[in-house]
Amino acid sequence: MSIDVYQARRQRRELNEYIQVLLNTKQDMDMAMSQINNAWVSTEINSINSYIEGINKDITLLINELERLGEDIVYVAEEIKKEEEFLRN
Repeated sequence: MSIDVYQARRQRRELNEYIQVLLNTKQDMDMAMSQINNAWVSTEINSINSYIEGINKDITLLINELERLGEDIVYVAEEIKKEEEFLRN
């Protein structure tokens, strides 16, 4: 059974779709934070901002991890394919 590099690339594209959802979520969180800051003046706002910023930081870490994972999936599949072709010759 041979490695399917195209399947690996499809998986990377799927991960990229999840990354886009996360980027949109992060943008929505920034917009919500901005709207809250414009509409609400209180001492609690700093805690809310910190919480939203923490969520955005976690989203960024997850995006970076998914990007690396997608790259690794394709890289490993291509390397296995090269080895398979080498062994056939």
